[in-house]
Amino acid sequence: NTILAFTRNVIGSMDYLPAALSDAKYPHQTTNAHELALTVVFESGIVHFPDSATAYNDLPAAALTLLKGVPVAWDDSRLLDGEPGRLAIIARRRGTQWWVGAINGQAEAATVALDLSFLGEGEWTLTMIRDGGAPRHLLSESATVSGLDRFNVPMLPRGGFLMRFTRP
Repeated sequence: NTILAFTRNVIGSMDYLPAALSDAKYPHQTTNAHELALTVVFESGIVHFPDSATAYNDLPAAALTLLKGVPVAWDDSRLLDGEPGRLAIIARRRGTQWWVGAINGQAEAATVALDLSFLGEGEWTLTMIRDGGAPRHLLSESATVSGLDRFNVPMLPRGGFLMRFTRP
């Protein structure tokens, strides 16, 4: 996935099924937070959610609410950090909201120091879903941040996070 962000998806939309959560047929190597982050990391003209309604309804309420709000079209896209095969952090804006998806492509845990300068001036409300203590666990967090902040976010091996920034 961290390679696709720099190759197949670099110049336009691609057909990809993000947010596959079930391990029913093929166990995932990625965490649920990684899968949710793909909804922003990858840009697709038509976003298909490939799992069962049960898989999505079993998500924590905060994760399901955030997932329901992910736009299908973007006004601006920026690479915040990354290296093919290791890490991809993409920020996308729709209207006045910013979304950030980050995925760890390594078999080791990682912590990223996310520079929020892309937000510009003023305060923002951050809502985030990130890796919990195990691959299928999710944590939700919220905070008030500004473009002057750096935000440290831990990721499990092949983990990730999904963020939304709105004006208070």
